[in-house]
Amino acid sequence: MNEKSVEVISFTCFCYNEENKFLMGKRIDCSLEELGTWDIGSSIFNIGQGALSPLYGITLTRSIKTMYRMEVTGYDFLGVRNVYREIEDMRTQLVNLDFRVRVGKGMGDNGNPEDFEQVAWFNKGAIPEGHLHPETSLFLARYKSRIFQEF
Repeated sequence: MNEKSVEVISFTCFCYNEENKFLMGKRIDCSLEELGTWDIGSSIFNIGQGALSPLYGITLTRSIKTMYRMEVTGYDFLGVRNVYREIEDMRTQLVNLDFRVRVGKGMGDNGNPEDFEQVAWFNKGAIPEGHLHPETSLFLARYKSRIFQEF
């Protein structure tokens, strides 16, 4: 059996604003996995971007501006997770850097219509339970006390 696999360095970002609301996107029906679930932002680092150097701030800022059309005003590194999954007979391992990201004023917008059918702001008590992407659920469980510390 010839097994395909890939390893990727990625990041996940919990974006929140000065009103202590956080931003999530609802995955479209043609996304590769977890159709119709709510997800916090994530992306991958391209080869040579220096994920473990100060350049990650540039990549993080650029990705959030693209994803949600929001300006980053600050961020905190939360930790590292290994994420394992299989999509269409391809095994992946994501070395995932997790961040809590403060964004500026604004409504937020869907900069990734190929991935999300909509984006929306949520209050701490209004998380769409039962409709979260599994990795978002794990992220929230792991970092709950740190991401909601100012809420």
